[in-house]
Amino acid sequence: ARGTARGRGGAMTRRKSGGSPRGGVQKRGRANNYSRGPLPDVWSHDKFSESPAAIRTGAARAGTGKLMISNLDFGVNDSDINELFAEFGPMKKAAVHYDKSGRSLGTAEVVYERHSDAVKALKQYNGVPLDGRP
Repeated sequence: ARGTARGRGGAMTRRKSGGSPRGGVQKRGRANNYSRGPLPDVWSHDKFSESPAAIRTGAARAGTGKLMISNLDFGVNDSDINELFAEFGPMKKAAVHYDKSGRSLGTAEVVYERHSDAVKALKQYNGVPLDGRP
C-alpha cells in the first residue's frame, strides 16, 4: 500500500506526510551563524612574531643558551662544572643532577646569559674527556 510502512511488531502504520523516515534529521533553511567572514589574501602565523629574515640571521637566538652535559663521572660536582664553564661568560645556572639519595646521575645543566657563550663552550668541550670519561 502506498504511504504505509511496517512498524515494530508487524503492524501497518501510516507515515506523517512530509516527515523523514525512521526519525532521521530534517534539513531546514536556517542561517549559518558560524561563518568566519572573509579570509585574508595573505596568511600570517598568529603565534610567531619573528620575521623570517631574523630567523635566518640568528637574531632570534640572542637569548640564553642552555647546555646539557652527559656521561659525567659520578665524582664531578657543582663546583667542578662552575670552574670549567665559567671561562666562557656569565652563567645563570650550573648544576649537576642528583637522584633522591644524593648520588650523581652523571648529567649536568649549564645555562648562559648569552647564546654565543654556550656555543663557545660547546665547541671547546664537546667530546673532551673529564675524569676519564668523554
